Amino acid sequence: MRPLLALTLLMFAACERAEAHPTTAEAKPPTPKRLRVEWSNVKTTAPGCFFFSGPKGRDIQLTGTATVERSGTEVAIVFSQATFRGELTDGGFVVTRRGTHDFDGPWTVKETIRGRFVDGAVLSRYHYEECQDGADACPGECMIDGDLRLRP
Repeated sequence: MRPLLALTLLMFAACERAEAHPTTAEAKPPTPKRLRVEWSNVKTTAPGCFFFSGPKGRDIQLTGTATVERSGTEVAIVFSQATFRGELTDGGFVVTRRGTHDFDGPWTVKETIRGRFVDGAVLSRYHYEECQDGADACPGECMIDGDLRLRP
């Protein structure tokens, strides 16, 4: 009786894992190739800010082309100057990147891209926030939000 219970539990666990990361055509990243980077609806929180990274970053510009790479449930989006890493989620993906920059002292930047794969393209939302290292709280003043598309 116990071997049957163990086999049943093993089969249930295997089915659970398959459901956590769907394999529908919509959820699959495009095959690794160069995709055009397209930005739209980009909004910044303060007109006086400059940004270390992003569509018009001082140090890193997320423009030109990018490649999507996948290994199991891990996903990476590789731009010429930066790589975002994360995982597949139900129906899409989330990738992040942290960077350190200098402007009158060290700053840490956190960038997040959340999206989905559709017909060989990436449709996503980008979020950027920066914090001066050693500050009691992140100022929340210089942020970017925008739509990011990667197309063949």
